[in-house]
Amino acid sequence: MATTWADIQRLAADLQRVQLTEGTKRLSEANCVELVTMLMAMEKVHLVITTDGKEFVTRRHLVTECANECLASGGRIALTELAAQLSVDLDHIQTAVNQLLAKNRHHRMAEDENAVEDISTPAEFVVCAGELIHREFINDLCARLNTRLTEFGQMSLFQLTKQWELPTELFNFHILPEIGSHPSARICAIRFEDILCTPRYINALRRKMSAVLVALTKPTSLSSIHSYFGISPTLFFKLWNEMVDENKMPGHLLGSKGSLSSLYIPKVHEKMATQFIKQRISEDHFIECVVLKRLNVVPSDPLAFFREFLPENEFSDLLFWPSVVLSESKLCREFESLAQKFLQANHFCSLDEILPPQFTFLTDGDYAKIVERLQKRGNGANLRTTGDRSVVFEHPQLMDNWLKLLGEFVRKRAEKDAPELRKAHLDTLLGAKKTEKQQKQQQKDEWETDKPTGSKKGKSAGAKKGGATAAGKRRGGGGTETESQPKNGKGSGRRDTQKHS
Repeated sequence: MATTWADIQRLAADLQRVQLTEGTKRLSEANCVELVTMLMAMEKVHLVITTDGKEFVTRRHLVTECANECLASGGRIALTELAAQLSVDLDHIQTAVNQLLAKNRHHRMAEDENAVEDISTPAEFVVCAGELIHREFINDLCARLNTRLTEFGQMSLFQLTKQWELPTELFNFHILPEIGSHPSARICAIRFEDILCTPRYINALRRKMSAVLVALTKPTSLSSIHSYFGISPTLFFKLWNEMVDENKMPGHLLGSKGSLSSLYIPKVHEKMATQFIKQRISEDHFIECVVLKRLNVVPSDPLAFFREFLPENEFSDLLFWPSVVLSESKLCREFESLAQKFLQANHFCSLDEILPPQFTFLTDGDYAKIVERLQKRGNGANLRTTGDRSVVFEHPQLMDNWLKLLGEFVRKRAEKDAPELRKAHLDTLLGAKKTEKQQKQQQKDEWETDKPTGSKKGKSAGAKKGGATAAGKRRGGGGTETESQPKNGKGSGRRDTQKHS
């Protein structure tokens, strides 16, 4: 006959009653431990022994104790701390937690008679970063976060994670999914990278940005505007692009749309700058490119800008040079006429003389434009310029005049300076010859000084006499050092003749 659960309960009650008595039938503690160990070895019972070996707990009860300890700790407890409090090995705790998660994972049936559908509900317990966390703890975090967002309007996820000492995994998988702008969302917010913002805060930023942009009257960099709001660049450009798309931007952007180094140009500044440019063109008939750049309304290509706001006849009359925009009919043709008069009279002209005093800012590129226009008129093919392009001259005519003047000047100067030049030339030649003669005489004297005085063999009285004669000539100042006496007297006379010559 099979044993029923009632039989087991009856036997357990009998054993408990015997153990409570003081009789001899009562089992000792050692006998109880040995008996339970035998039953566990025979796999008749499944128990978990505590780390001190004095207590046993069933696996089902261990699951219940894990849940109770988590709730008692405020809905969040580490698995290692749970094992220490229950005095159970960590392996048994992990097994019990897995059973707890499987037990709390349930489904509800859709209310439809013809269709059956599993709809998953949030688990009551979750394990995150080695911690057992109850759903109420997550709900409480969502409520606290919602309260802080309502108070401050925006919060940093990094700061919250650091301040509340929460694992990033908990935020990513259990709190961020609760964020939304729909009514059923637990956290009513919008996420921009690391920042959470409420819709009310976003609307306040839109109104603030609109007020700031309307109040600006001069070009301002986007970095300055962004620093005033103190929000992330992503959120800043999102609000900016929304205003552009809705045509609510009171100005335009000069530069890249996604760069903080771009420049914001208010419409009021653009309107005033355009009026100023028109006035300068109308009154002075020119405007410097430096001024256009300083106004920050003209792009890198000024042609498109002037074509947009000037009539066609006025635009076609403008000349765009490297450093100035000027009227062709009012200024440039006047320059050309004045230059032609100078060229006809003198065959050259200085460009600084034909330009107004205000045109001191012109560069070499502008001078090149003027010369190019002059060369296209009349006999401009003969025009040449100096290296700095500041003077224009007619090459053949000017050269002929200069050659005539120089020829007459050279002739008169030659007639005047010829006698003096001839005398100076002759003096130079005579001086050179005299110097050459002195150098030769000096070399000869040095050669005579370095000669040997005579031979030791075959000395005779004639040689002594000749030596005395030579010594006497040296004392007289006309001879050289004594030479060796040859065997015949003729050689001595020949040498004396050569020396005196």
